[in-house]
Amino acid sequence: MPRDLPLVASLLFDTPLLIHRGKANTILNAIGPRILDGLAVGASELPRPQREARAGQGRNFRSGGYMADNGIAVLPVLGTLIRRGSWLDSESGLTSYSALSDAVTEIMYDPAVRGLMLELDSPGGEASGCFDLARFIRSASEATGKPVWGHVNEVAASAGYAVISSAAQIWVPTTGECGSIGCLAAHVDVSEADRLAGVRWNYIFFGAEKTDGNMHEPLSDRARATLQADVDALGEMFVQLVSQHRGIDADTIRATEARMFRGAEAVESGLADKSGTFDEALEAFANSVDELQTVTPQASSKSKLKVGLMTKVLANTPPAPV
Repeated sequence: MPRDLPLVASLLFDTPLLIHRGKANTILNAIGPRILDGLAVGASELPRPQREARAGQGRNFRSGGYMADNGIAVLPVLGTLIRRGSWLDSESGLTSYSALSDAVTEIMYDPAVRGLMLELDSPGGEASGCFDLARFIRSASEATGKPVWGHVNEVAASAGYAVISSAAQIWVPTTGECGSIGCLAAHVDVSEADRLAGVRWNYIFFGAEKTDGNMHEPLSDRARATLQADVDALGEMFVQLVSQHRGIDADTIRATEARMFRGAEAVESGLADKSGTFDEALEAFANSVDELQTVTPQASSKSKLKVGLMTKVLANTPPAPV
């Protein structure tokens, strides 16, 4: 059943995105014109990731993910990433940071889990909420003593890479891609189309910047500067997150200029640690966990565990660049 999607429009335009440029172009070209024309968009028209069921997988976790062999839990992170879930999650295959946070909490609290494998196949998505989730995963691993590894199966771009950067070790297959450490925002100016249609928009507002960046007027220098500053600040946050998680000099990360790296090149760049299939990574992870002393968290409830971990995340979050 088609629906109007003001939420999708708010996610696409005039907001910083951590998403691969190719995916951004695909979404904007396919959906943007229909939204701008006021047409309904069916959920079937939204990009949907291919979700492949794995044979022989163990029990499923209520919040997401499943138990593989040897006490290793697998959390698939698939499709375009958004801050908060809605009906879009189930109908279009989007994945929310809030759902992933819940899944990580449930998995790390489970006494049968010895380690968590993040399985990434995502072009990225919203900037909001992305960095908090990545730091939350790292803090959850440190607090519980349970290691987190990641496998790029087959794409971990932009926000997707930010999430997997929380893993202690990252594997990438021969054709897998990771990177796109950057930020973008799209603005559409329809003022000329309005003129040709004989339509003139008038805004009545309080506050000089209240209507800056609206699509019915040419983008002013002030509005452009404000949006650019936001994109730059979030891009720098991304650089610092990866630098902290991967131990790579920040200047080296900036020098990638949001490039994507495939297979062995990703390992050479430092964005991944080893090349191998998902099954090879799982086997290596299980062998590694055998050598570690897994500590079971002592929190009395998953909600208390999550609150405690998030408090630690917020305390360790660096201030935004000025």
